[in-house]
Amino acid sequence: MVFGELRLALDQPVCPTLLRNVRLGLAWLNHWFAFRDAPLEIEVDRVAQLTGAGTPLTASYFSGGVDSWATLLRNHRQYPMGHPGRIRLCVGIYGLQREVSRENFESATALLSDTLRSIGVEMLTVETNIYRHWMDRDPGYFYWTRTFNGAALASIAHGLHQRVDSVLIASSDHMKSMEPWGTHPLLDPCFSSHALAVEHDSIDWSRLDKTREIAASPVALANLRVCDVQPPDGYLNCGACEKCVRTMMMLEAFGALEGSSLFPFQHLDADRLLKHGNMDLEYQDYLETLPLLLQRGRTDLKPSIDRLHRRQRELDARGLLKRIDRALLGGYFRRRYGERGYLSEPPRGNA
Repeated sequence: MVFGELRLALDQPVCPTLLRNVRLGLAWLNHWFAFRDAPLEIEVDRVAQLTGAGTPLTASYFSGGVDSWATLLRNHRQYPMGHPGRIRLCVGIYGLQREVSRENFESATALLSDTLRSIGVEMLTVETNIYRHWMDRDPGYFYWTRTFNGAALASIAHGLHQRVDSVLIASSDHMKSMEPWGTHPLLDPCFSSHALAVEHDSIDWSRLDKTREIAASPVALANLRVCDVQPPDGYLNCGACEKCVRTMMMLEAFGALEGSSLFPFQHLDADRLLKHGNMDLEYQDYLETLPLLLQRGRTDLKPSIDRLHRRQRELDARGLLKRIDRALLGGYFRRRYGERGYLSEPPRGNA
């Protein structure tokens, strides 16, 4: 649909529930992003008979990050051992992100597999080329993030339909900041068939809520993997990217960072937060965490968060350059150089 195909004709049987739902999902995507006058037409001659898992089994996708850990922990609190709604299978996926090395993926999943086994959950690793064959046409992940990631994840679960009858996709956003996206509570269920339910989980939890849940779980806290950068030996996370620093900030707010071996640093200082933080991405996470930091006496981090907020609102020197670039040059420097086209660090006097 994105690249102009008018129809998709299938000569294999398709579940009628899945066919109905996918048509609805394509309609949502076309409504949100106005790709064309009408969604892709799907032509199917036959519908499949009902098949599925013999014994009901609930699965979730698992990277070891905040979203996937929170979904697993919350599910296990909600469903007792033996209940069909309790997650008993976690699926880790290789092949959907360009920057993740096989070595990093395999070392992380080996560790996470042992951890999950200790709480009664099987870890299944999957390799897929579902996105790789047109990754070069979408180098900035524009279509992937906005239209395709939920469908890709659901398709992997359909490949496991003889084992799984329900799969949870952990939400990465809170309902207060939800926007049209490729994995969404309106969209993900559209990839369900009669035999497989696809659920979008924990849209009612903010990242701060999820981090609070993890901070209270020794198992999750010792095995939290939030970034895909190759970490230093002995650690699960690099400690020097935006996601790492944001997670360190939130763990600091719950008194759970010191003493952990997740990051090369057990203390978040103001300079590190300012250097690696970026409120252009998830500004609410910073603002919601600040009151908890102040309650714990971390007043030293407030100037850095305030400065990042000024930067996000384009009130500093770099913001001035961005506005000039957009207004007078049509965004030339942003398109050509990205953030490197602007000042790497605003002068102190302008913050």
